[in-house]
Amino acid sequence: MSISTLNCNEPAKPVKISVIVPIYNKENYLQECLNNIEAQTFFNEIEVILINDGSSDNSLEIINNFASKHNNTIVIDQENQGVSAARNNGINASRGEFVCFLDPDDYYPNKNILEKLYYAATTHGMLIAGGSFSELKNKKLITKFQHVYQKYTFKKEGVIKYINYQFDYGYHRFIYKRELLIKNNIFFPPYIRFQDPPFFVKAMITAKRFYAIPDITYCYRVGHQKINWTKERISHLLQGLTDDLQMSRENFLSDLHWLTINRLFSEYRKMVIKHYKDNDIIFLLEKFQQQIDITLLLNKQDNVFIELKNLMISKTYKIGKLIIWLPRKIKRLFKR
Repeated sequence: MSISTLNCNEPAKPVKISVIVPIYNKENYLQECLNNIEAQTFFNEIEVILINDGSSDNSLEIINNFASKHNNTIVIDQENQGVSAARNNGINASRGEFVCFLDPDDYYPNKNILEKLYYAATTHGMLIAGGSFSELKNKKLITKFQHVYQKYTFKKEGVIKYINYQFDYGYHRFIYKRELLIKNNIFFPPYIRFQDPPFFVKAMITAKRFYAIPDITYCYRVGHQKINWTKERISHLLQGLTDDLQMSRENFLSDLHWLTINRLFSEYRKMVIKHYKDNDIIFLLEKFQQQIDITLLLNKQDNVFIELKNLMISKTYKIGKLIIWLPRKIKRLFKR
């Protein structure tokens, strides 16, 4: 592994937030992203950590040019290791009281986002603070979401216990106490897909609560790049889903438990089914099934598990039979 820090100027005063930006061939959006960070009202209170993950375009030149103008910028130039390693190297290099993550093709929707999040966290003594989410798709800004994705947004300000939230997406819209991450070994798993939710869920479970504000604190650009769902990506997806399923089981988070199972059935079913006969994928699906806790699903009314609930209350079935039945049910769903 080759990592070289091209610029590391000591800030004149303590750093309130470290903004970590992993970069791989994003020259078309990178300058806009950096200008957006520079425009933050809190810019003089933060440090910007730019990790060039082996880009082959002009990203490094754009990064270095930005760093030459701002002494609160750190540039890390590394061989391509993937986004998880880039973010983790950023966490280790950071010196901020809090850290946050911004992808180079995304942006903050307002100039005071970081300032608001910092004071929301520190004023209320929170380890995590965040706001609402938005998506930019085909030049259309989406700020309202349906069904479970309503948890992308907050309607009112205040402290929320994670046990009452149990969501797994949108980690970008939060800031995290650096000490929370370092002391509890909370880093991104080495996956090329679905590495964000396990990080987010582990941080939330550890912190137990967070401070929410209704303001939109992140804009996520979608639809501009196509994902090639290779066997490796499917494997990492299943490992990430299994991580979430295990954490939800161990912490008795029934909503998150069901949400994770439902993501596999609905959101990722088509991707997984293409590789379903592969022995490695079958092995990972079996590991996923092993983490399913039927008792956490009994209060769910979703169609897939109505039959499960009816069976559970029936005198003709025992728990042991149901434990065998559920994995078979899952396999039949994939074979449809």
